[in-house]
Amino acid sequence: QVLKRRIENGKLAASTFATCYKYPIRTTRKAFGTQRLYEIKTMHLTQYLATVLSSGTYRSLRTFWSLMFKYAEAQGYIGINQNPALPILPINRTERDINKKRARLTFAAFKKILNAAKTHPKTQRVADVMTAQFYTCTDRSTILAMNLSQIENGIWYFTRQKVKKYATGSAAIRLPAAVLEIVKCRSAEAEKNHNGQIFFEYSLGENGGRIYQKDFRALVKSTGVNKDLPPGATNPTCHEIRSLSAHMMKLNGISQDNIQAAMTHADV
Repeated sequence: QVLKRRIENGKLAASTFATCYKYPIRTTRKAFGTQRLYEIKTMHLTQYLATVLSSGTYRSLRTFWSLMFKYAEAQGYIGINQNPALPILPINRTERDINKKRARLTFAAFKKILNAAKTHPKTQRVADVMTAQFYTCTDRSTILAMNLSQIENGIWYFTRQKVKKYATGSAAIRLPAAVLEIVKCRSAEAEKNHNGQIFFEYSLGENGGRIYQKDFRALVKSTGVNKDLPPGATNPTCHEIRSLSAHMMKLNGISQDNIQAAMTHADV
């Protein structure tokens, strides 16, 4: 009922509910039956999470239990700060993991990584994706899915995720010269052997995104960008390219509304 109410209020996508929450709900019912939230003890919840976390559903389970206990507090079923999940939800994470903060990518660091990627044929693919991602202000999965069939007269037409409260929407971006040059250089190979997939080296679905992330991390380390981070900060990831792009737009006087539209974010 709580999750369905969130769907009605536009705070949760129905597709997310179907794919991410069905398993936590099913396993919760199996483990606790008709037991009420205020009856669940820390020990029981610890045993339950320890049993199911090995299946890779850690994030959805944490979110699910967090929602349940927040609802219970709001309804007065349990007292404030009496949530038995609080001390144990990060069950397989270290204190460093809990407190870590990902470092923001500066423009100087971005240029350093980009220039290093351009020096070797094996990492040129990373440079191409980084350039396209920066100029289009898109996330990793969106840019890696770019296809020749989506580009017409220099405009890229594509579907963007999480537009207006988790819905999808059609988007169009006029590609700058730097990105069009990359598309031109890759178009022959993409059309001949890869069904038009422009960044064909990463056209392995979810695994392709992970390979790109791995390549980017290797460049972060090899360039020494990770050596000047503040205490407790972790290495910047390729997702920070999108944030950097938005930051540079702001510095160049682009309005907040336009930046939000480019990022499909509720705020900046």
